[in-house]
Amino acid sequence: MKFKNLKNNTFVNAVGDLAQDLLKDKNYRLAVDADFKESEHPRDNDGKFSSGGGGSSKTTEKSKSSGKTSKSSNKLTLKAETVRSEIKSFGIKANVKVAEGGGSVKVFIPYGQTWKEPELKKVLQTMEKNGFTMSQGVPIDVDRQSQMIGLNQFNFHPK
Repeated sequence: MKFKNLKNNTFVNAVGDLAQDLLKDKNYRLAVDADFKESEHPRDNDGKFSSGGGGSSKTTEKSKSSGKTSKSSNKLTLKAETVRSEIKSFGIKANVKVAEGGGSVKVFIPYGQTWKEPELKKVLQTMEKNGFTMSQGVPIDVDRQSQMIGLNQFNFHPK
């Protein structure tokens, strides 16, 4: 999980007991996508983080201009639609969308709504079943993460 240090605006990756401790620490909060400014993290032509200026491949520019999406983006969109349908079948209200840039799927609790622990548990189980992790490369811990009912947005990454 990624946390934002509220004192110096830096980010910390944490799992397990450390993540649990940071969830309780008033100087940290769970980072959300809005905390991450893409322009502050340049990438090379392959999309990997780099120290130099960001770049984009000609195929990426071409697909943006033609309105076409890559195969991986299409696959993620299909997975998001599957997740949306499954969550809806449980009677849980949620907004599910592919994040800008196509690297993850966001699940939002609709404005004015709240989830109880059993609902969040169902959402987490659905995401896990469909091949997602909560943090990049870190498996979903349904029992532990279903206690984060105070959050209204969750970001999931494909395995």
